[in-house]
Amino acid sequence: MPLYEIPVVIPYRLDRDPSAALYGLQVNTIASKAVAAIAVAQMLAQALARLHHPGRTSTVLIERAKAGATGRMIDGPYAYVMGHGNHIHHLAFPRRIDHHGRNPLGEAFDGLDPAKLHGLVLDCANMQYINSTGLAALAAHSDRLRIHLFRIGEPLRKVFDLVGLTHLMQFHDSMQLALEALVARSR
Repeated sequence: MPLYEIPVVIPYRLDRDPSAALYGLQVNTIASKAVAAIAVAQMLAQALARLHHPGRTSTVLIERAKAGATGRMIDGPYAYVMGHGNHIHHLAFPRRIDHHGRNPLGEAFDGLDPAKLHGLVLDCANMQYINSTGLAALAAHSDRLRIHLFRIGEPLRKVFDLVGLTHLMQFHDSMQLALEALVARSR
């Protein structure tokens, strides 16, 4: 099923907040359709609310979520950038991380300021291949950017294991588990 960029605006409220203030997030999701984009945005908003307001519980107001127009198709791995602001961006990469003389992971990760991030969750389900330069970029930035990988296929997982990266990086079966680990690590 093809995936697309779909922006979602989703509000949340802190529980037991006397001011009853609403917080709004814009989430640039990757999903197959608007309904799925809203579900992804809800999961990301819940995690970001916990990161922004440690020790507080919140309620995501899913009934007020609005999905925007479907954008370009995404057919490779992608990462959600969990920053300190009210916007969750994504970074999209090619299916094969082996571009001639280019290092798309390293170039993207070099431009991120860890002081402005809680971390990244990287969906590897559509990653077909990664060369040594891509592996080196992940290893070099994994701690600095608090990268959590999820849905990595067994053939690639074996590559990560062979080069010893499974001991250095965080691997998860789902985005929910990656987000939970990111939240727990930031405490």
